[in-house]
Amino acid sequence: MKLKYGKKQEEAFTLLELLVVIAIIGILVTISLLSLNPAQRSNETMAAKIAGELSGIKRAFELTAVDKARSPYPLDTSFGLGSNPAIGQLVANGDLSYVSEAVKPKLGEELYKYDNDGDSYAYLNNCPGSLSFGGANVVIYGINNADSNPIVLELDRIIDDSDGLNCGMIRTVNNSLRYNLSANS
Repeated sequence: MKLKYGKKQEEAFTLLELLVVIAIIGILVTISLLSLNPAQRSNETMAAKIAGELSGIKRAFELTAVDKARSPYPLDTSFGLGSNPAIGQLVANGDLSYVSEAVKPKLGEELYKYDNDGDSYAYLNNCPGSLSFGGANVVIYGINNADSNPIVLELDRIIDDSDGLNCGMIRTVNNSLRYNLSANS
């Protein structure tokens, strides 16, 4: 410490040093706020919720099949509710157990629908290997721009490890999302 006129001079930060520290703190705060994009977090949360619901619906079909000694994925018209009945209708009629009829996708139409008209087909479009699909699907209709919808893309990442929207269990067809119940990807 230097002595100036017989007194000890106390050390302190200079104005420049303080400004540099404040600027660094400001940059770090800005970066952290940008990394916590609320819209992206909301999409991830919604996709995780829907993925859980779809998985639960699949498991409900499998468990109900054991209880009722039937095929896990009967034709959609076999329930007497017409083509593509809502999952809630199947629950209310006693045709599907182990899932809440209140399950609503919050994406596109407010209903999960069951679709199995007995068709089967394979998707090969740039997919690793070929997957043969049965026709049993849970469908969400009315999703605008389904192929580029951020929630649908996040679902593909969660369920199919981002293998492309038409390669695994998640597919998009004509503004709808289809979750294949009988595929094993």
